[in-house]
Amino acid sequence: MSVGNCVERCEALIDELDREIERLCKERSQTQNDFARYRKLCKRVQALRRLRGKSEGLLAELLAEQEKEFWS
Repeated sequence: MSVGNCVERCEALIDELDREIERLCKERSQTQNDFARYRKLCKRVQALRRLRGKSEGLLAELLAEQEKEFWS
């Protein structure tokens, strides 16, 4: 898989994570009365945000590699 394809996949993953985080946050705000479910959703949102951060880090590395290849 080329660097360009990896970049595209990472960007798509980040977009997907953003949509899922937004959906879960909406669901979480509607379920505050069910504390156990609320806590589970909070943990899921935190996990997705961590994954998003890791994905952004990987994307930055891939973009740097792509730029390095471009200039060499």
